[in-house]
Amino acid sequence: MNYMIAPELLDREVESKKRRDRIRCIVCNHFNVTMEKVRSPLRVGELLRPRQIMCYLLYAYGKMTLKKIAEYISRDHTTVINCIRRTKEYMETEPKYKEMVEFMIVKIFIKN
Repeated sequence: MNYMIAPELLDREVESKKRRDRIRCIVCNHFNVTMEKVRSPLRVGELLRPRQIMCYLLYAYGKMTLKKIAEYISRDHTTVINCIRRTKEYMETEPKYKEMVEFMIVKIFIKN
């Protein structure tokens, strides 16, 4: 059988991958870390915030499921849920943190 995929589905998938890659670049560049480090099992402070923010942005703006994000960052989906929750909490209690995340959100949508 020959299965055809609708062009609009392919376009949506390509756009989703571009946004995911853009979010990855923005977060990794902002914190000066590699994606390999974000995916690593290390739980040091310098990797927690980038990982948490990346999960939040991928979920809120990358239109990825918890399961897909977990696979992307080599974690369990419950870790992703915790990262999203923590980021929301920090944004509510720490103005500088909120400002930093909002800056990254703007960068997601600015075309270079």
